[in-house]
Amino acid sequence: MSPAGARPSREAVLDAFAVESEPGRPTLQRYLLLYPEYAGELIDLSRELSREARDDAAPLSGVDQALIDTAWSQHAAAS
Repeated sequence: MSPAGARPSREAVLDAFAVESEPGRPTLQRYLLLYPEYAGELIDLSRELSREARDDAAPLSGVDQALIDTAWSQHAAAS
């Protein structure tokens, strides 16, 4: 537990930002004002959270699956 008045850790600030119900620009600006020392990380996280999820439901080609299977076999043999 941190002492009263202690600044929260980078991880605590980023975790709190990540679970905000409204992670838009006003929330980012508030966090930047409160925690300027984490500005770069907050901006990066904000961009990551605002990215559209890519749902690539196309199945792998036979060639792609063979490459994955070969790589996995080599990894398993090296372990």
